[in-house]
Amino acid sequence: MTADRTPAARPRPVFIDLDGTLMDAAGQIPASAVAAIEAARSAGHPVLLCTGRSLPEIPDHALEIGFDGLIASSGGFVRSPSGRVLRHLTFPPDLLRDVVRHLDGVGAEHFLETNGGTYATTRVVDLVSERLGVPVSTSPLGGRSDVPGEVLEAAGAHGVNKVSFFGSTAPVAEVAGFLDGRAEVVAGSISGLPPAAGEISPLGVTKAAGIRVLLDHVGGSPADSVAFGDGPNDVSMFAFVGTAVAMGGSHPLALSATPHMTTAIDDDGLARGFAAVGLIDGPRNGSDLRRRA
Repeated sequence: MTADRTPAARPRPVFIDLDGTLMDAAGQIPASAVAAIEAARSAGHPVLLCTGRSLPEIPDHALEIGFDGLIASSGGFVRSPSGRVLRHLTFPPDLLRDVVRHLDGVGAEHFLETNGGTYATTRVVDLVSERLGVPVSTSPLGGRSDVPGEVLEAAGAHGVNKVSFFGSTAPVAEVAGFLDGRAEVVAGSISGLPPAAGEISPLGVTKAAGIRVLLDHVGGSPADSVAFGDGPNDVSMFAFVGTAVAMGGSHPLALSATPHMTTAIDDDGLARGFAAVGLIDGPRNGSDLRRRA
């Protein structure tokens, strides 16, 4: 879906998280959010998807809305409006093995996210597939394996963008301590997974870093940029842009990173937020951003 573009007096790049911001836990996208995106693009504001998901995990119906660029894998993969890949960072093999070995040692189930698919052991493949809403594999041949080494080999053939884990006997901070600055670690952002969940990305991979790459390519100022999000991996994005808006019901870390909050996703939160920051016209009844102390 495309929008007729009318140059804005001051185009403001808009970066939108996917889960919990544009799309709910059931994979539904409010019609009001789609209309708001179309209106903002028609007004000349570039709208870009900025998600923690790897490319194969992004549902087609989300991409079909139409965006002016894509940041995936929490900033590890960046694609320009023309489709050119500007960045794709993956784990060094030795570090990936250390990560997986440590997660196994603390009893954490985990899945490996690549641009060739998402991989998990049979123990959790169905749960992960259900929560992501996309197929999850255990081997390149479509078989099912409970041997972590086999799953690692299958995923590693593509290059692993991110490792997500849950059910760890160690808190996320302890996992981060083990890695000791060799990778980026944040609390998990996928709803419906057991606690002690987190996400591990290659060093330097954050949503803020991905936004910087895209802005350097297409032009635009961080100060003029707007971001909408709801999870721990949105915190760096919120700190980087000039205007950051948390969705109603966001993770406490996201709420603490910005004074601005709109309503929840199922209460037209994205559309209300777009109107409140001046990206689109429309009634503002209940759409003014709530300022947090």
